[in-house]
This record gives sequence, C-alpha cells and structure tokens, in this order.
Amino acid sequence: MITNSPASSSPFIVGLAGHPDLEPAQIAPLVDSAVGFLRDLKQHLPDTDVRLLLEVGTSLNLAIVRAALELGIFVDALIAKPVRQRASGADEPMHIGRPHYLLAAGDNVLDVQQSMPSSLKRQLEDFNGYNLECRQIAGGGRTESLMRHLPAELTAGDAAALQYIDSQYAKADSLAGYMQWRSDRLFNMFGIMAFMMGLAYLIYDKITESRILLIVYMLILFTGSAAYYFFQAKRWFSKYLSTRVLAETLRVKSFFWRLPAWIAACLPGH
Repeated sequence: MITNSPASSSPFIVGLAGHPDLEPAQIAPLVDSAVGFLRDLKQHLPDTDVRLLLEVGTSLNLAIVRAALELGIFVDALIAKPVRQRASGADEPMHIGRPHYLLAAGDNVLDVQQSMPSSLKRQLEDFNGYNLECRQIAGGGRTESLMRHLPAELTAGDAAALQYIDSQYAKADSLAGYMQWRSDRLFNMFGIMAFMMGLAYLIYDKITESRILLIVYMLILFTGSAAYYFFQAKRWFSKYLSTRVLAETLRVKSFFWRLPAWIAACLPGH
C-alpha cells in the first residue's frame, strides 16, 4: 500500500502530524480537510511528485494514506506504536474546519488566510516549472557527476545518500547549462540587431539617404521590440542564475560537507 517516488525526482514533501486522541466523529472531517489540501497542492504541481510523510499508527492517518494513494501521491509511512484511545464521549468533539495558512505579518503577528497565499502559489509554480524543465531536457544536457572523483572506500550508506545528492546536482547543473546557452543566444541576437541598426543609421547619415535603409532600420527595431516582449517571459538568464546557485549549493553544502573524513585526508600533512 505504501509507495515511494523515484530517487531522481525533486519531490515536494508534506509532513503530516495528527493528534492521536480524537473522537470518532472528528475523523471524517479531518480526512476530508487533509485530502482537500493535498488535492489543491496537486493542482499547482502537475509535473512534480508530491510525497506525504506521516505515521500510520492511527485510523485517521490510515484513512489519509488511502486517500493520498488514490490521488497519485507517494507516501512515506512510519509505523508507530498503537496509542491507547480515550474513554468515548468524555469531551465534546471540536469543530473541524478547512485548512488555514499562517503568514508572518510582523515580529509578533500571524496572518491567518483560508485560501492559498499568492506567494505560495508562485513558489509552487516555480518549483513545478523546475521539474518540468528538467524532464524536458533530460538526456540533452551535460552529465557531470561528483561521484567519479570519490574514493571507493565510502560505506554503502554514505554512497546511497551521496548518489541521491549527485543526481539532484546533475539535474540542476544540466538545467543551468541549458539556460545559460539559451540566454547567451538571446544576448547575441540582440547584439547583432543593435549592430545592424547602428550600421544602417551610419550608412544613411554618412553615405546615402536611402528610404530602403530607413525601412530596414524600422524593421529591425520592431522585430527587436517584439522579440523582447516575447522572450522576456522565458526568464532564461534569471533561471540560469538560480539553477547555478542551486547546483553549487548541492555540490558544496550538501555533498562535500558529508565527507569530512575524506576531505581531511586530502589536506596537506595527512
């Protein structure tokens, strides 16, 4: 019943913690509320693996797991010890509402919203776009690997963790290279257009006042303007910068910081 997402994906992980001592009447509304939240996330992340992390020691969590699997959500389950249930009917069941979102509105103030904040929607859209673009260029980018330079003395546990980080680094590095290639071509195109406009103006001003040169000048100008408004939504250069930062962070902070003993052995005097 429990599934795992592919190791090469960049999942969006949702951690779920529930109260172990609930009234039976509270379980169904909580399941509906949690499933509605997960369904909302899936709508914003159509190209991203959504993973649910929770314990399955209660009937509530088991019901949420079954509903999550029906939505196509991967589940990482922790098997917890059974919890002794309370004597039924001791307290009045509390009202179960829909999920709410908490936002920082100041140093000591929280803003509660019933709908998903626009800032979170943009972040989910960017994250889903990252996974979609990685999938689109899969196999066409570079295959840089950090594992090839490591000694063979690594333990099996370390190797498994490092291989997962290495796969994420390879994705970010390939996407950064692709975005750099696209942005470089765009800069070159605008550079050529600027050169052609300057050349046409100099010929018109210094050599001949030809109407054809004016037409060429205007065509280049309008073509460049149209290309700018069309390609600015691609955000190739900003994506190159962000994916390059992600790749280098994975390389240094997540990968090599896991190898303190190997790094120390490579230092002079060891």
